[in-house]
Amino acid sequence: MSRVNHELKSCFIHIPKVAGCSLSNSEWNRGNGHKTIADFEVELGMEALTSFFKWSFVRNPWERIVSAYEDCPEIWSQVPTFRDFINCIYDHRTQLDGIMALRFTNCPWLGLPVGRLHFMPQHLLMRNRIGEYHMDFVGRYESLQEDFDKVQDKLGVKRRTLPHHNQRANKKGRRKTAAWRELYDAELVYKVGKIYAEDAAIFQYFAPRAIGG
Repeated sequence: MSRVNHELKSCFIHIPKVAGCSLSNSEWNRGNGHKTIADFEVELGMEALTSFFKWSFVRNPWERIVSAYEDCPEIWSQVPTFRDFINCIYDHRTQLDGIMALRFTNCPWLGLPVGRLHFMPQHLLMRNRIGEYHMDFVGRYESLQEDFDKVQDKLGVKRRTLPHHNQRANKKGRRKTAAWRELYDAELVYKVGKIYAEDAAIFQYFAPRAIGG
């Protein structure tokens, strides 16, 4: 979960559904919630924030949005299938146009029963209030331990192995898919690609091969 450590001058931005529980397991990085860079800019001030090592992790947007959907049961009555969910976001995607940065308290609802950072493009959580991309290091979910070791080395803390927390298979009532790719056909691959085009471009992710019906 998002955390500022004043002693280490560390500012961690937890992107929802990107191993936040594991990354927040260390005593020096235990936090709560999903504060964004813009939130911390308000809290600390822009000038003070420049002295912090600002870091985060990102995830393949096609995979991440499956995890976000499956971990948000409060929306299932309105969008009972993953296809319904993506169609809803796609139909309301213009609400994201012109947003320079996001704060925890001002997420668009995108036609859903709740507005959550879980459904937002990842890059918006890492931009300051005037829209500048404001990170010192961005690791990848796909190389989680290797990239976290780089963070630990940079901050001068003892390396430790990340635990695996918040696994969906251990949550009662959660939907369980054998593989996230199975939910995709060509149409859904395209729509998710349009919604999260900037994430894919900035963080160098590529559309998966559709294998769903």
